[in-house]
Amino acid sequence: MHRDAPLRVYLARSEALKRVHFRLRYQVYCIENEYEPREAYPEGLERDEHDDHAEHFLVRAGTFHGRGRWIGTMRLLPPGKGPWPNACGPSAIEVSRLIACDPRHRGSSRVLYLLCQAAQAYAMDHGHAHLAFLIRPALARLLARQGLPIERAGEPWDHRGLRIPYRIDAAEAEVGLAQWRSRLEIPAANAESHYTPMYWPQTTGEVTLHEPSACGYPQLQSG
Repeated sequence: MHRDAPLRVYLARSEALKRVHFRLRYQVYCIENEYEPREAYPEGLERDEHDDHAEHFLVRAGTFHGRGRWIGTMRLLPPGKGPWPNACGPSAIEVSRLIACDPRHRGSSRVLYLLCQAAQAYAMDHGHAHLAFLIRPALARLLARQGLPIERAGEPWDHRGLRIPYRIDAAEAEVGLAQWRSRLEIPAANAESHYTPMYWPQTTGEVTLHEPSACGYPQLQSG
């Protein structure tokens, strides 16, 4: 697929698309990085009890109904429903399972931007003042360099290595996201939605799930 294939963020509204989300997580967390044991997920779907309360996002390179590749995921958890104590206040949504597999699109910056933009838009749409992250300091520094108002929000955790709680003010992030978008030469935000709710297909049998090699190499991931 051409490196300039269009990218779009989808909010998974069908069980089939959620399975695609879980399968991509399994490829990255269980096969490529071995963060989680493969034998714990015999179906090849990395999921946990928190997914019942979550919103699941996917990034696709290429058209939805034609040729394309799934290259990113993100999970948003409402306040009080995440796996770690919410140090960011009662109005923060937790961003986790953030994966950007994007070797063909200028590293992973473009996919990471699209996911952060979708999270900010979702937070604003649903009245959440902050985005909460449990991530490595390196990823926090990267987000700060892109202009996002990220700040530390708690003590370190031992979770697949050192992870630190951070938060981003959703409203204040708008300026940094606009500058990031400009650097990536992505069309203006009002040209299309930051994420598209997708209900197709209605049955899992209509989805072709890619093997691990189809994902590409995970450049950035957290949570």
